[in-house]
Amino acid sequence: MKSAKTEVVRSAEQRVHFPDWKSALRVIKDERERRSVEIILNWYLGWCKRNGRFASIETAALFLEEIIEERRPEEWVLSGWKRGLRWFFSRARGQASVEVARAQVPRERVSGEAPESHDPVDSIENPWERRLAETLRREDRMLRTEQAYRAWLKRYLAWLGERDPTGQPSVFASGFLEHLAVREMVAHSTQRQALNALVYFYKKVLQLDLGELEFVRSPRRRRLPVVLSREEISRLLGHMSGTPLLMAQLAYGGGLRVSELVRLRVKDMDLDRLQIHVRSGKGDKDRVTTLSEQILPFLRQHLDRLVFLHKEDQEARIPGVFLPGALERKYPSAGSQIQWQWLFPTTNLQRDPRSGLMRRHHVTPGAFQKAISRATSAASLNKRVTPHALRHSFATHLLESGTDIRTVQDLLGHASVETTQIYLHVMQKPGLGVRSPLDG
Repeated sequence: MKSAKTEVVRSAEQRVHFPDWKSALRVIKDERERRSVEIILNWYLGWCKRNGRFASIETAALFLEEIIEERRPEEWVLSGWKRGLRWFFSRARGQASVEVARAQVPRERVSGEAPESHDPVDSIENPWERRLAETLRREDRMLRTEQAYRAWLKRYLAWLGERDPTGQPSVFASGFLEHLAVREMVAHSTQRQALNALVYFYKKVLQLDLGELEFVRSPRRRRLPVVLSREEISRLLGHMSGTPLLMAQLAYGGGLRVSELVRLRVKDMDLDRLQIHVRSGKGDKDRVTTLSEQILPFLRQHLDRLVFLHKEDQEARIPGVFLPGALERKYPSAGSQIQWQWLFPTTNLQRDPRSGLMRRHHVTPGAFQKAISRATSAASLNKRVTPHALRHSFATHLLESGTDIRTVQDLLGHASVETTQIYLHVMQKPGLGVRSPLDG
């Protein structure tokens, strides 16, 4: 094992520059296939632009992960999306347009997710975006909220073009939201997030009242969640080992979102009370959920390894982990204390874009997603299993075993019991124990 003192630099990434891809589409003879590829590539490259990313194999994987979670496509639709992306990168290599930035890396590849920290306000070029970031940070909003709102503001300003956003706020905002529904056909939840971002921008940053907004709303589609049976859960976990297995056991045993799972810290584990403390979950809310007694021996071994890693980091004088909100200013040494360490840290260090410090970050959701995908294939499960399916299975199995729906709501952190009621539709015996007439 290399010393923690070894300087760590970012791994090589293939940055694809393929400006003539639309002209290259002519080689696809089938018109429907050509149109399908054009749609997914416009979608992907637009996503890259809105999120300030470049085209690469890595960002394509992140893009797919995001839209799969949002759209839940049929398998044949997903295959078409992947086919289009593969065509893009294959043709780009053929055009010799792939630019590779090379650097020496340690044993394992550095995660592509940026450390959980803010970029300096002074480095934000757009004045509207800079004011938005200043306001969000003054109110101590979550990093994920800032990232989402800034991304939506960039998209809104690009749609406005040369128009001043203060000119006709209500008309402009309504027009953009309708554009999302009609032209881009975004999901209801996506349009709602855009609405929240615009309302915040105008009300909090510009001190302007949008009034009544009139726009076409994206249809609210109710999709049933993917739920694994208890036997399928056992098969899935049976094909996992090490840290990914522990992560899956915590996710299923506590109904955790993947974003909550990867951001757990040592102090969030209450082994005596068999509780997991989820901090700043969806909606910036805290909650307590269940910790399985069955995994305690493995969790204790994992915590022992973290103590050893923490000692190595301290001996190597590696800066402490990132702390949320004003904690880093109020308690500057807390990030070096064991209780604040990430429960699932990366093996490598990453540079904090705000401070420039090389520090340890938590593993990425994508890394856990890949582990779940590999286990799904190995277990020969015929369902599209994502980390979120473990959360769905947690809720459904509790309801099937007779747990009160209000209790399940609290454990999941749902704001409304209506959200939790969706699991009633996928229970093993829906309704009043109705049986199929074929079994009659």
